[in-house]
Amino acid sequence: MKKLGVESITRNAAYLSAGRLSTYLVRGLYVVVLARYLGPEVYGIFAYGQAWYLVFLILSFLGLDVILTREIGRDREVAAPIVAETLALRIVAVAVAATASILIAGLIETNTDALRIIAVFSLAIVARGLAVWIDHLFIGYESAQYSFRFEAIFRLSEVVVGLAIVASGGSALAIAAVHAITWWVQAGCGLIFVRRHIFPVRPSWNWRRFGRLLSQGVPIGLHGLLAMWLLQGPLLLYRHVAASDGNLGQLALVMQALVLICVVPTALSRAALPVLSRAVTRKDGKDKQFADELLPVGILVGASSGLSGMGAGPWLVELLFGPSYGPAGALLGSALWLVIPMTCAYVVKAVLLARGENIRPMVCALAGGIVFTIALPVLVGNLGIQGAVVAAGAGLSVWALGLFALLTRLSLRDIDRCIIRPGLAVFAALAAFYAFGPMGNWPALAVSLLVLFGCNLVLRVFGSPRRLWGIVRSALPGNSRSQS
Repeated sequence: MKKLGVESITRNAAYLSAGRLSTYLVRGLYVVVLARYLGPEVYGIFAYGQAWYLVFLILSFLGLDVILTREIGRDREVAAPIVAETLALRIVAVAVAATASILIAGLIETNTDALRIIAVFSLAIVARGLAVWIDHLFIGYESAQYSFRFEAIFRLSEVVVGLAIVASGGSALAIAAVHAITWWVQAGCGLIFVRRHIFPVRPSWNWRRFGRLLSQGVPIGLHGLLAMWLLQGPLLLYRHVAASDGNLGQLALVMQALVLICVVPTALSRAALPVLSRAVTRKDGKDKQFADELLPVGILVGASSGLSGMGAGPWLVELLFGPSYGPAGALLGSALWLVIPMTCAYVVKAVLLARGENIRPMVCALAGGIVFTIALPVLVGNLGIQGAVVAAGAGLSVWALGLFALLTRLSLRDIDRCIIRPGLAVFAALAAFYAFGPMGNWPALAVSLLVLFGCNLVLRVFGSPRRLWGIVRSALPGNSRSQS
């Protein structure tokens, strides 16, 4: 991949990851406080309300963010009409999604507390939908430093105000209200910033063009919705399959840990889209190189997460959240192995979307969603809360394998280095963990991580450390910006 393109991807991914990681670290502490303060039962209902509104939020995206980022990346000089039209469609979509979220919850939800929390969270759909549109505008113009600043300012503000509510003895409903209000303020400030510093964008109500945008965007939007279902669906389905709200709180902690670990690959795939789109336009094959380089990294990160969860999860969860969250600690190890299919799916998804592949990736996600939805009630009935994680893993694996098969048809160049050799390293590390398990979790964890990284070195999975450091250094703030 051209040096400037790699630097652009890495720099923007670094800003996006830094924004997400810094806010997630702060929110991680916030979650610790909320979980301890609310207790497993109330925290479970609170997390259920969040999962509910996030599904409707993604439903409102309609693939417009991908179209926006992709078209700006291809030629930003002629992207102004797309910007104005996607903004208009987003305004309509978030209003419809927020209304539907509240009305459907009112029809099927019997718990009054849960219904109130969902209603308050649903008010955030309009504002957060607009804020995400602004975020993708920054990404399209490869100015993700603005995303970092907005994330840092407003997510930190939400945590500070939320902690003040907790200190004053406020309810879960009040904490949800802080979340909604913060997103409204961020959306308003973001629109003002865009008009002053990017260009004076206004929504364009070109109804003829809307049909064309929707025909491209709806499959992408369904893909995103199904991917979100695989992450949030375990909470939503488990609440109606199992009777214990306490266990819902346990599952919520585990799924939030999974989302936190996946911040970097998600940011990387988003930051890569403008550069990958130009690579596809040039037909130089650099989009495939992106997958070649990132797939083994995703497997390494996922395996490290899974092993760490198995070895340190029970101790860490009990330390942070107390003994009442013991089941979450036992569940964490198996849940963090899902980072592997999640990361690989996001990497391949970015390449396919850059190539204009909208329908077939959506079919892969649909297959994964169907497997997960059918499997969860059966597996929960047989395995309890562990069954929800296994069902999510089955759905994510079907999604990732489908995308990988699709990419292979487009000539993924080095399957041996991308998949086979990293996979052998993972199996060796897992075998080492169980072999040293009788000595205790900590020795088993240390040995398994050494085996994992050692096998990757011996099998020459990654390129030269000097080259990797050069890419990272180019991404650090303070280096000159460049366009590819």
